[in-house]
Amino acid sequence: MHTEARRNRIPILLALIAAAATVTAVALAGCSGKLHAPGGTTMPVGGLNGSQRTEQQPPQKPEGDGSIQGENGIAVDADHAAITGLKPRLREALTRAAEGASQEGVELRVTSGWRSRELQQQLLDSAVQQYGSEAEASKWVDTPERSLHVTGDAVDVGMLEASIWLGDNGQRFGLCRAFENERWHFELAPENGTGQCPALLPDPSFRR
Repeated sequence: MHTEARRNRIPILLALIAAAATVTAVALAGCSGKLHAPGGTTMPVGGLNGSQRTEQQPPQKPEGDGSIQGENGIAVDADHAAITGLKPRLREALTRAAEGASQEGVELRVTSGWRSRELQQQLLDSAVQQYGSEAEASKWVDTPERSLHVTGDAVDVGMLEASIWLGDNGQRFGLCRAFENERWHFELAPENGTGQCPALLPDPSFRR
């Protein structure tokens, strides 16, 4: 009799253990308010009281918008939208300059090249918040309609040594620094037959 009773209790104990584990899992989900699906997507989870809670996600940048992660930038010959989106003549001039810099022990890396209109607008909106007005922000970030980054006609070079080197030597490769306040921003030299870079503008707002 005792043996039979013991056998009957084993399935009951296993069922109770499984139920306790399920309750614990639900309680943990209720505390966190979310579960993570494959790919990192946050899904709403019902808490113990049945309420639905979701975690607010930051806005996603458009895929292939030209944004570059990291302060050191990417190689000039990288297969990246910020590079492949540049105008061919600018990309060729940049490649020649990178080769010339390398011979002198300097590495040119791009921190921003081609940008989508969406990314340019995001940068402008952030600058307006930082500087307090569009007039002040325009000294650093242009609108999508005016930005030469959006058309693939401008490139920013990272690291102080590289930007100084290109500022001193870029004209040999058909590249010109454009603004006094942006040592990193370069564009193609004008096709006026002189091979000379124009005088620096104080900032992008003077190009209007």
